[in-house]
Amino acid sequence: NPRRARMEAEEALRLAPNNSDVMTVATDVFAGIGAYERTTEVFNRVEILNPNYPAWLNWKVALAHFVHEKYADAVVRLEMTQTDWWYWTHVAIASAHCANDSIESGQEALRTALEMKPDFADFYWPELYFWHRGPDVRPWLENLSAGLEACGWDVPPDPGPEAFAAPQ
Repeated sequence: NPRRARMEAEEALRLAPNNSDVMTVATDVFAGIGAYERTTEVFNRVEILNPNYPAWLNWKVALAHFVHEKYADAVVRLEMTQTDWWYWTHVAIASAHCANDSIESGQEALRTALEMKPDFADFYWPELYFWHRGPDVRPWLENLSAGLEACGWDVPPDPGPEAFAAPQ
């Protein structure tokens, strides 16, 4: 429930306003529900309080850059994640490059991702909807997909989040 997640993250921040660990988790929550302005705002505080913040947190800021179509900034943040072992990092870098008209660099990153995960198309939507929930994540999902299409990759049809909802 994205609304409840946001409420809980805000409460945690109220209870521990200067705790960088709490801010790190809240940044993750905000990015996962599509509250990208709040993601950036809290991340900026984490960066000040803890210059040694977890490198993976740059992923969350990269999502906000995608939403605002600041693709070069997204690539910089993605490269700071130290997650070049993960195919999603290469996918996002590919999308950002191609959305920014750096097609050759994007296609190279996409080739790397597909070498790591040849059946990536089967996991594209299930994994996106696993990590990103609620209606506010649409701009990230749409911009990611548009960038991949600009790279020449056939994005699978979007079955919608309900296709992956847990049985009630």
